[in-house]
Amino acid sequence: MKTLLACAVLAISLLGNAAAQDRNIQHVRIYAVKRDRMADWQSALKDLNALYKKANVDAPTLVFQSLTGPERFMVVRYYEKMSQAVSNRAAAFKNNHEAEYMALNTRMFAAVDDRETRVAERDADLSMPRPAQIPPFIRTVRTVVKPGHAEEFRALVKEWVNNGLKPSGVKAYIISQTRLGGASTEFMSGTGVQALTELDESAGRKAMGEAKYKAWAGRRDAVVNFSEMNLYRYRPELSSWPAAK
Repeated sequence: MKTLLACAVLAISLLGNAAAQDRNIQHVRIYAVKRDRMADWQSALKDLNALYKKANVDAPTLVFQSLTGPERFMVVRYYEKMSQAVSNRAAAFKNNHEAEYMALNTRMFAAVDDRETRVAERDADLSMPRPAQIPPFIRTVRTVVKPGHAEEFRALVKEWVNNGLKPSGVKAYIISQTRLGGASTEFMSGTGVQALTELDESAGRKAMGEAKYKAWAGRRDAVVNFSEMNLYRYRPELSSWPAAK
């Protein structure tokens, strides 16, 4: 579960519009939903989103479903501050909606086998500007960096963005770092995918050139302990996200 959650954290960091551009903190909860309780869980989630609106809790929400790795749903609520992300439960109670909130969470938890929560922060210096439209798929890479090599890794990411992704025409790229609920040496990067055919070839690798890419990849591999890729599908009908303007 922890591996998938770390990958998932970055997926929603990738997305946004004018209403959420300044929200770099993400409260991410991953659910392993029971196969025979999918409809119950989704219904409870929609009701919970509605409760957040009724309680005037400002927390735009995105929901994704994993297409690779363990089958999971991730529910991500955006905040401007770390304190808001870790106290979102209390915020939902502030207008006397505690009983409803507890009842809905009970419904959701009854339909799952497991759940896990994490808080991450988008690295604005290394990420591309957020696109206005949420892409239908997100390709994620989770990287665990060796202790003492975080800044070296960040420099390599900057090189990849400037010499690979931008020249290739890629428009959506994000990198986030775990702040709570996981190792601080975890970085999660991701790219928006409009069509699955984009997975057939790395646009950034092609733009960088094979020789330069292999040299760059060798330097990257020297500073990381672990790396994993996954793919997620956006579920707009389960999300609560302001329309792009």
